[in-house]
Amino acid sequence: MAGDWKSLLSCALALAATATVGHGQTHKDIGAAEIAQLPPFCWEQYIKGVSGPQYRIGRDCGPATNHYCPGLVELMRAKRSLDARKRLSYLQKAKHQTLYTLKGIERYPACSIRNHVEKTLNEVNALLMGRGEK
Repeated sequence: MAGDWKSLLSCALALAATATVGHGQTHKDIGAAEIAQLPPFCWEQYIKGVSGPQYRIGRDCGPATNHYCPGLVELMRAKRSLDARKRLSYLQKAKHQTLYTLKGIERYPACSIRNHVEKTLNEVNALLMGRGEK
């Protein structure tokens, strides 16, 4: 199974390096390295030509989930930013996108990514609290 994951990741990186922006994408400057760090359910949003249920957030979560993957990109950028102001800005954007997603999935109790979204919000809040923010 580990080999399958590595093959899939290699494929995603190759596609990301050559593909144009996928549908629903809000970060036109996202690179292959960032895409590779995203969960596979975000890949359809960022890699043109990639499709399939494993590469997108399921319909069991509603329409607001298109904000979640951009929030994850903001979180990744915050974690690696050395500039305190940029880091705070990324974290605030990540929180906004994640809260928007949580609000959107309220009416979808069986949402397959609910735990992922809740963990992301906890992580963002912990990083903000480490800065003295709420």
